[in-house]
Amino acid sequence: MMLPAPADHSRRRRTHAEAAFDVLRTLLRGHMLWAAGGGLSLDSLSGLIDAPPAIVRSAVERLIADGVVSLHAATSTLRLSAATLHEMRPLVTLH
Repeated sequence: MMLPAPADHSRRRRTHAEAAFDVLRTLLRGHMLWAAGGGLSLDSLSGLIDAPPAIVRSAVERLIADGVVSLHAATSTLRLSAATLHEMRPLVTLH
């Protein structure tokens, strides 16, 4: 019996929440793999997120407003905020 091919969701319109998740996932990968202090330029971000630029821009604006990411205005570089990095730190339990 042949199973139907999986639906192609690449053309599906992404929601703001999905775009925000993709932005965070991209920043987290960069943070873990390359540089703890590194960031991602807004220009390169649009090529990495599968969503229309307006949706990505709106998601980034919301993440900035919520304090999850920060934007360096001079270089247009997006980074995880200090508060987010603090929340991600490993907890040490002393016995």
